Amino acid sequence: MIEYTYNSNAIEGNTLTLRETALVLRGLTIDKKPLRELLEATQHRDAFYFVCDLAEKKMPLSESVIMEIHSI
Repeated sequence: MIEYTYNSNAIEGNTLTLRETALVLRGLTIDKKPLRELLEATQHRDAFYFVCDLAEKKMPLSESVIMEIHSI
């Protein structure tokens, strides 16, 4: 999860290092990093786990589900 979140966010321009991403995903904050970047990491993790939960439940992918994933 840490590497996946780090790589996905880095592609989008997030400047968190791999180590900083790991700390953020454990609930810590990083001094002198924009709140937006911290939230990107935690929200990416939350969206990923949401999609995993949908897959386990074999939920059909609908427009409303896609919108909910996007909102996370």
